[in-house]
Amino acid sequence: MESETSIDLENRIVDVVQALFQLPPSLATSELRLGGVRGWDSLGHMLLVNKLETEFGITFPTYMLPELIDIKGIALAIDSVGGPLK
Repeated sequence: MESETSIDLENRIVDVVQALFQLPPSLATSELRLGGVRGWDSLGHMLLVNKLETEFGITFPTYMLPELIDIKGIALAIDSVGGPLK
C-alpha cells in the first residue's frame, strides 16, 4: 500500500507533466510516460527534467536520467536524491 506522501509526490509530478505538455485533465494520470503523450519526446524529456529539478529543488545525477520514464520512476528518483515535499 502506498503512503500518503508517495501519492502526494506522484500527484505533484503529474501536475508538472500536465502543465509542461499542456495536457487536458482527462489525460493527467499517474500512467503518464515518456512517448505516451505529445511532446514528451527526447527534447521534452530534458525540459521535464529541468522543470522537476526546479519544482523539487533537486538535481538528478546524469546516470538517473534514463530511469525518469514514467511517474513512478520519477517519484522513486526524487525520493532517492532527497527531494522534499514542499
